[in-house]
Amino acid sequence: MDATFATGAEFVEGMRSYLAGGDTAGLVRYLEQRWPRATLVLMLNSPDISVVKASIVCLELQGAMSDTPALARLLHHQDIEVVSLAENALWSIWLRAGNREAGSLLARAIEAMNEKAFRRATNLLDRAIRLQPGFAEAYNQRAFAWYLSEKYLRSVADCRRALALNPWHFGAAAGLGHCFAHLGLYERALDAYHAALKLHPRMEGVRTAIRQIRGILNEANARSRGYD
Repeated sequence: MDATFATGAEFVEGMRSYLAGGDTAGLVRYLEQRWPRATLVLMLNSPDISVVKASIVCLELQGAMSDTPALARLLHHQDIEVVSLAENALWSIWLRAGNREAGSLLARAIEAMNEKAFRRATNLLDRAIRLQPGFAEAYNQRAFAWYLSEKYLRSVADCRRALALNPWHFGAAAGLGHCFAHLGLYERALDAYHAALKLHPRMEGVRTAIRQIRGILNEANARSRGYD
């Protein structure tokens, strides 16, 4: 491992020229020839923060689902840029984790959601899941489509399926909290939100949601005491 860290400066310098020129394809070829995924994952533990950041950027391009635990640990890093890069890398890996046909259906479903065509989105995601039942992100995106359609119980079920397949999916954990909040199940929402923060402590939207729910519960308790 020390030898790996010793080459970190060479790695960072080598990739900079490709990034500066916007040559993503060249960077991928360079990584394939010189820096395999296993080495990139090892370098996430480097004491040199520039090496860590460069490794995350490269894993965003080349990482696989099996790299999720190593990247998810960086969501707890003190450096906010490391956290942001790790989050981006995780989303990139999760979105492309499907096979070619399932991935194409997922992309079309996301386009449909952007157009507010939620029924079309869920139909596309149904097909993706039939093709690849272990594709966690297809469940997560279908959960999002159900959520946007205000079908919260269906969304809850898909959030849970996504988390069963990908326990590091902070987005699905937060989505579960949002659904419970809309259903008025505030204690369950708080549990889900706290679980999301254990995965990704810097989710400020989740912290805001927790404060809002606590405010609702405090008001309800105050009204209840007023009638005692």
